[in-house]
Amino acid sequence: MKNVNTPLIDTQVTDEALQWAIMHGVAIKNPDGTARHCPFSIAPMTMKRRVYEHLLKVTPILTKLISAVSEDHAFLRASLSNMSKADPFFGRLLWMHEQIHGTEEAPKASVRQPLLLMRTDYMDDRQQGAKVIEFNGIAAGMGPFGQRANQLHDFMRRQWPKTYQQWIESPTAVPADNQCLEQLANAIATSGQKVRDEFGEEGKPTFLMVVQKNEDNVYDQHLLEVALQARGIRTVRRTFHQLSTQLSSGDNQRLMLENVGALDVVYLRAGYQFSDYFAPELMEPNCCATLSQIRVFIEQHNVAVNATVSQQLATSKTMQMLLTMMETQALTQWGLTNDEAVLVNSVLADMLPISLERIEWFETDAVKQDWVLKNQGEGGGHCVFGEDISGKLQSLKPEDYDAWALMQRLYPHERERPTVAVRNGEQTQVDDLVSEIGLFTAFFNGKPVTDLGGYAATLFEANQPKKTKVVFIAVKEYWIPLRLSTDILPRLKQQKPRFSRLLLLRKTMTIETVWGEYQSSVKAFLHAKVSNPDDVDDLLQDIVLKTYLHLEEVRDNTKVKSWLFQVANNAIIDFYRQKGKGKNLTQDDLWFESEKDDVREELSECLLPFIQALPQDDAEMLTAIELHGQSQKEYAEKHGINYSTLKSRLQKSRTKINSLFNECCELKLDKNGSVIDYEERKDCGC
Repeated sequence: MKNVNTPLIDTQVTDEALQWAIMHGVAIKNPDGTARHCPFSIAPMTMKRRVYEHLLKVTPILTKLISAVSEDHAFLRASLSNMSKADPFFGRLLWMHEQIHGTEEAPKASVRQPLLLMRTDYMDDRQQGAKVIEFNGIAAGMGPFGQRANQLHDFMRRQWPKTYQQWIESPTAVPADNQCLEQLANAIATSGQKVRDEFGEEGKPTFLMVVQKNEDNVYDQHLLEVALQARGIRTVRRTFHQLSTQLSSGDNQRLMLENVGALDVVYLRAGYQFSDYFAPELMEPNCCATLSQIRVFIEQHNVAVNATVSQQLATSKTMQMLLTMMETQALTQWGLTNDEAVLVNSVLADMLPISLERIEWFETDAVKQDWVLKNQGEGGGHCVFGEDISGKLQSLKPEDYDAWALMQRLYPHERERPTVAVRNGEQTQVDDLVSEIGLFTAFFNGKPVTDLGGYAATLFEANQPKKTKVVFIAVKEYWIPLRLSTDILPRLKQQKPRFSRLLLLRKTMTIETVWGEYQSSVKAFLHAKVSNPDDVDDLLQDIVLKTYLHLEEVRDNTKVKSWLFQVANNAIIDFYRQKGKGKNLTQDDLWFESEKDDVREELSECLLPFIQALPQDDAEMLTAIELHGQSQKEYAEKHGINYSTLKSRLQKSRTKINSLFNECCELKLDKNGSVIDYEERKDCGC
């Protein structure tokens, strides 16, 4: 992927496309309440018709299976108990499940009616065909954006046909039909009406969406709400915290909402992570108990619910692994025919649990590049690939084994022709795009509830191998990161008034003064350790939030700098651990230590004069790359220099700088080659 100074296509084309996106709700909310367009491509990705049609056939069957598994409460309890010990959030989910459905010895009857709105994500492997990456049973969003993506590309095809044809992968491809909003709205309306009819009440259903506080992804949600409102359905939005004081029970286990009345459908866009239940203002002796109990309370009433706790458990990666390991015949216990079970098995990628024996097998017999080590906990991520898996496996404690699994690594088809992606209003040519496809399905009480036999819609996601994800339309987990700006601090203060009062009392230790003084040096530190500028920006965002939340813990103003760099150190360590690159990484492996920092700060005063003493071309190159953090590739492209030539020039320039330092100072190095002290030579002008 490369950014270009000269636009690849007329900027009027991309300007009109992003304006279309904003106008049609394909957007992300900014902190100040404004909106920005989601990333998109000028033309769509293609998939072979036979592969797509196979997925259309098998995905509703998968949903049928998951729906049945989610109501097999004895199986959920027995099969997931070990995972609950390895992952605290999983333990919380099983606690909620027990409150709703009881135990094997003392089962409870639940009157909630399960509405399963599920997205199954696939990747089309070059050799083995399409395989499941994961199930999404709670907060399975982005469906409306998938439909809008189709419409955006149709807009491009009609308004700018030459540009569209230039960048489309296959001019003869036929767009897939995508009626997500209509189908999901129909599923919700149908289930809500059935609940309402059971109570003998007239009128249209009422729909509650449980949302996260201060969420950025609101437009995807509102698009669904607008589709429901067009059907005469009233929609309301609440957080778990709001519901803790607004829910009550009506007659016959009717779920009631204050100032609204009876609820017919509850749709969760929150609850898939521990932080959704965290309420420090409640001063709970047992963290997260109050808001967890709200979810339990909802399911103790006669209301259509997506996602139920049992649906969340049934769509976990642990359950995905268990189903993958089963014999085909075993899947028929949940109502599948033999033919349906064969179809399901055809799209399940191999997954293996972790044990001492499995670790030994991996070291001695496995082809390491054929596997991915995946975290099994809620939220996903933290994948480790190839040779790096060995170190991670060795670092795991036996009690952590159930939180991880080996999964067959998929090598998807790459895009055969480049395309243009638009992100933040800027054009980028993408040459090595690969795609994932998510298929939406809807079942109510175990039965399909769409006009298409349970299938509802399609969402394409796209990314580059080993690079930052680029998307057709913004999708789960890969939102445009919140950039540091003047409006972030007021927003933080609004969220944390306790800290605002503290900052007013300690003017010399405000986030503004600390960040204003050290932001540049922290960013330079990150650029020295992290190559991708987008990752640096994301880490900066994380660091400024942690600084704001924990600055009060620094009692000595003279130690603010060392504390801040300690925060940055930890952020980098966590970053590489999550990427699977830093399995044994510690703070000692990074260059910053408080006792060394003063030495580097003193020496840094010589750096700019030394750079300016070099020939102009070398000075400009080092200033851009070493001081301003520009990537080597960007600099090479901007100045029309061969990348290999630039690297050679950069190495020579660094050698010259090193020589100037050695002429001026006698440097003392540690075992890692880091400067720990120096002694100024005579006649040095630095």
